[in-house]
Amino acid sequence: MTCGTSLSTTALIGGGWIESDASICDDKRASAPLDPRPLATTVILAEGSTDIRILQRSLTALFPERKDYFSFFNHAELSVDGGAAYLVKFLKAFAAVRAPLRLVAVFDNDTTGRQAYRQASALGLPDNMIVVVLPDTELARQYPTFGPQGEHVVDVNKAASIELYLGQAALTKDGALRRVRWSGYNAADAYQGEIEGKAEVEAAFLRAVTNCSNPAEARVEFPELAEVWATIFRAVEKAAEEAERKLHDRVVQVG
Repeated sequence: MTCGTSLSTTALIGGGWIESDASICDDKRASAPLDPRPLATTVILAEGSTDIRILQRSLTALFPERKDYFSFFNHAELSVDGGAAYLVKFLKAFAAVRAPLRLVAVFDNDTTGRQAYRQASALGLPDNMIVVVLPDTELARQYPTFGPQGEHVVDVNKAASIELYLGQAALTKDGALRRVRWSGYNAADAYQGEIEGKAEVEAAFLRAVTNCSNPAEARVEFPELAEVWATIFRAVEKAAEEAERKLHDRVVQVG
């Protein structure tokens, strides 16, 4: 026994809502090919598993009322490669298959990350795919560094990986901030910086964030991460407003 389902459009045609030869499904796909499901979460992508782990933990601690609105790309589940270049490739792949997902790709605020961010921004991605870069912070404006020219206190805002957003306490060892160590000279004609003792910084952050008694305390303790999430929230809200405007324009055109 075979069961089928049919939809009669007679009333819609007779009422003048659609033309008799209208291809309803095709027209919908063409006008809103990447509209996410209304209750779908926004998926956060980042350069690697460390970034994802920190972003996920910080969202729960700083803005728990918003954690159900976001999900996180899992690098570890299938041993997915990380890095800024791979993040750009992921965006290309999702765009190529016209994935109806809300995505936010978060790039590090270092030379490699910013270069990849500019590449991603130039791709002409669909509206449901958002790219952001970690914001500048006050802490990074005068920060100790060590490199080929010795020790200097400089602005490292364009050399900031996620570890520089984990709070001053986590970044401090023996009473002094851990240095950013300049490494190789890259294609962007700039040194790439890396915080000394990255694993220790993350471990200290995870211990500290667990001890925060409430979200307000956590936001005070980790102002740099609070600004990271404010940047993401603003980008998502701006994209939602733009999508709503385009939907309104489509409705007006149909009317």
